[in-house]
Formats: sequence, structure tokens, C-alpha cells
Amino acid sequence: MKILSFKKAVYIALAAAALSVSAVAVTAAKVVPHISESRCSGCGDCIRICPPKANSITLVHGKAVIDPVTCISCRKCIYVCSYGACK
Repeated sequence: MKILSFKKAVYIALAAAALSVSAVAVTAAKVVPHISESRCSGCGDCIRICPPKANSITLVHGKAVIDPVTCISCRKCIYVCSYGACK
């Protein structure tokens, strides 16, 4: 087993901590689109365009709702919505 100097061990620990902070920052930067209930017509275009691996949009009482946990932030729903409900 190799014995590290204190300075080298601290450097490795700081580098590992910086990597984990960066990973958290990237995850926290996920932007989930919002669907305006008043503008949504319930046409389902956003549901059809949502990637199968995400499958995060459902209709609730005739209006589209995005599940922020499963949303992958591809933003396809924004581009397909002809009513401007998804932003």
C-alpha cells in the first residue's frame, strides 16, 4: 500500500469535493418547462412529442402537466405547443 503525503491527500480530497459540487450544480441547473393551465387546450401534442424514456407529460382534468422528476429538459414540448402554453 502506498502512503500519501498529507499535502497530496488534502489535494485529492479537495479535487473530489470539487467534482461532487460540480455534479450537484449541473443537476440543479435542470430547467423544467411550465405549462400554463389557462393556455393549455389539452390537444396532447406535447404528450406525443415527449421522449419515451422521459414520458413526463400527462393530462390531468384535460390539461397537460409535466412531472419535474422525470422530465429530461429536452424542451420539445415548448416547440410543439401551438397555443404557447408551454414555456
